[in-house]
Amino acid sequence: MKKVLMVVVAVIIIVLATIAHNEITINMQVHNSEFFLVREIHSLIFEKQYDAALKKSNEALKKYPNSVEILSVRAKVYENLKNYSKALDDYNLLLSMKDDRHIDLSRVYLNMSYVYSDKKEYQKALNILDKAIELEPNHCTLYFRKGTIKKEMSDYQGAIKELTKAIACNPYSGIYYKQRENVYLKLNDYEHSKLDGAKADELQELSKDMHNLTMLQLNDKNDEAMAECNKLMEKYPTHPELIEIKARIYQKLKDYDTALKYYNELENNANISKSEIYKDKAFIYHMKGDNKTALNLINKAIEADKTNDDYLYGLRGSIKRSIKDYQGSIEDYTSAIKYAPYNAMHYADRATVFLELNDDKKYNADMKKYNSLK
Repeated sequence: MKKVLMVVVAVIIIVLATIAHNEITINMQVHNSEFFLVREIHSLIFEKQYDAALKKSNEALKKYPNSVEILSVRAKVYENLKNYSKALDDYNLLLSMKDDRHIDLSRVYLNMSYVYSDKKEYQKALNILDKAIELEPNHCTLYFRKGTIKKEMSDYQGAIKELTKAIACNPYSGIYYKQRENVYLKLNDYEHSKLDGAKADELQELSKDMHNLTMLQLNDKNDEAMAECNKLMEKYPTHPELIEIKARIYQKLKDYDTALKYYNELENNANISKSEIYKDKAFIYHMKGDNKTALNLINKAIEADKTNDDYLYGLRGSIKRSIKDYQGSIEDYTSAIKYAPYNAMHYADRATVFLELNDDKKYNADMKKYNSLK
């Protein structure tokens, strides 16, 4: 009777996991209690309740020691409280965890640049951004930050140089043009300032349209989203975010072949993460039942990834489970758990493999951990 109940539980978990993989955006993490705590802290920051946010962060870290997400948000709290040394302590702790957790180092360096800039230590801010650019040379925001800092230093020619790099990297950001417009005004270059101002206004309208499109997509209003996407692509046919959104809409509609067509268009775009594209394509082939191609693509995604993305290992674990490579599946789920130890679903996924192998002890241990985190 006990074994039957365990099988029923495992089946329910697999069904729920399948629904999640089918219906939820691929980058979405499991909404466990860690997720909700981080969201609550972000809300307190938005409301400028920084002392309450710090208290909540410290309480959360007692439950989830060295949580990447909680440490990251606490660093932002310290920055808002102007406790810059504590903010840097948290960021440096994150850097020390880079081999063991899912951490985007370029993002950490970017956030540290804000702290140094707030401290008026502009050269340190520029140096840390250069480190980030070494890791992610196509991360457009890094050039924007360098341009903004050089503007603060009154190095206007240097600012224009960096902002022009940011615009070349992402020509669809109105903020980049707006900042360069401001720098041209400092130089009394009214002709270039006017051109950038007009472009910034145009792209600001595009930004609003993109936001509305994203909300339609997230709310599963696929027909409306597709119509809006097609309308915007008439004017911006090569906009990578529009192409990606279109691919995701087709994916939601289970028109996998058309989704793959649009993902293929993005594969050679220097400003789109190859790891993300390989991951998205691997997921589709997995859903189509072509696990050989899916496995090849997810291997490419892991090779291209620089952040120890736990989702990649979790997806590869699922693919290997489908082809009954149970030991390989366990290894990948274990890697996912290493890089994201508070993601409840990784434990549930691994538990189902242990059940397949009749390892009741390990199944029960993983289910206990899953229930403590969900």
